[in-house]
Amino acid sequence: MNERSEKYQLFIVSDSTGDTAERMALAVLSQFKNVHQIEITKFRYVKTESQIREVVQKAGLQQAFILYTIVSEPLRKFLDQEAARAAIPVVDLIGPLLRQLELYLHKLSSAEPGLLHRVDQQYLQRMDAIQFAVKHDDGQSLHTLTYADIILAGPSRSSKTPLSMYLAQYGWKVANIPLVLNIPPPEQIFRVNQEKVVALMTDFDILIKVRQARVKKLNQFSSMNYADPSYILNELNYCNELYKQNPKWKRVFVAGRAVEEVASDILSLLGLQK
Repeated sequence: MNERSEKYQLFIVSDSTGDTAERMALAVLSQFKNVHQIEITKFRYVKTESQIREVVQKAGLQQAFILYTIVSEPLRKFLDQEAARAAIPVVDLIGPLLRQLELYLHKLSSAEPGLLHRVDQQYLQRMDAIQFAVKHDDGQSLHTLTYADIILAGPSRSSKTPLSMYLAQYGWKVANIPLVLNIPPPEQIFRVNQEKVVALMTDFDILIKVRQARVKKLNQFSSMNYADPSYILNELNYCNELYKQNPKWKRVFVAGRAVEEVASDILSLLGLQK
């Protein structure tokens, strides 16, 4: 049998973005060797009978194959009927699976378009937030600090980075800024909405143990007062005084508490949700 010399036309019809159907189509088409002349046309957000008629009319003129993902059962039936009248090959990617799952689960589907796309968008938002947290860890990228949803400020080893990464997993863009004794905070922190700044407070005894353990493990800060008790006490006093000078900053105690618990308090104080 001779292959057609003209291009093959594949119409993807969806009540949402059509991205899912396109990925499935490309996955299946990869199984056909030496078939290169395939043109894919997507018809997005098809939600009315008039839109379906228009698509079917175009498919008839171009001898296209229709692949569709539509959650509305009446619209699926209408598209099948219109395609049958025009003798156009058509495949429903979602209808049969919906029907079988409804039987299995003993529940009706919500028939709401775009839910998968919404999940994809949430995933991308989380990835953006995680990248933001990495770029804005430990006082980096201060020129874009204004784009942060949450700004954590506190002394070294007050859980700034773990909190940033944990909150980022829920889509919040978090920056953290270290506060160091006798070094003024970066001026950028005072240029942003002060209601977004969270001042982290910790315990003197616990902070000594944490810093001493870090020095011993990494053999760092040997020439500094990083783990010296008197230095730590002065640093905590400096931080507390700074917090008093900035009453709009939200204060959260972190010592001896789980990251999840502290993060929940932060979101609550800022009026945010997971």
